[in-house]
Amino acid sequence: MTVAPQANSDGGGGNEVASAGMRLRRRSLILGAAIAAAACGAIAGRRLMDWAPQDSEVIAVRPTTRRVRTPHEVCKSEEVRHVRPELDPRGAAGKHTDQHARADGSYTTTEEHCVTVDEIEDEPQG
Repeated sequence: MTVAPQANSDGGGGNEVASAGMRLRRRSLILGAAIAAAACGAIAGRRLMDWAPQDSEVIAVRPTTRRVRTPHEVCKSEEVRHVRPELDPRGAAGKHTDQHARADGSYTTTEEHCVTVDEIEDEPQG
């Protein structure tokens, strides 16, 4: 059995026109609500941006540096006292004296002592 579409009382397809008009109104309403929501979001975002601080305070600045070690030699002269061993217990041997010798049999020399020292410097980078 087939059912034929019912005709409107005015004799035309009025239900279809009314249905299309309702759809158009719904779409317009949804589009209008979406535009209003977007506008509210933009306004709220703008107010939030106006509230946020525009500048900031610098708390600390630390330069970027590189530590460099440069080795160099440091030397100094020192007088060193030496004691000659006794060659003869009676003291008869080794009677000659050099110009630095003392009466007690000791003598002094000047010796140079050197050490390597690292000089550390902070070199700026960038």
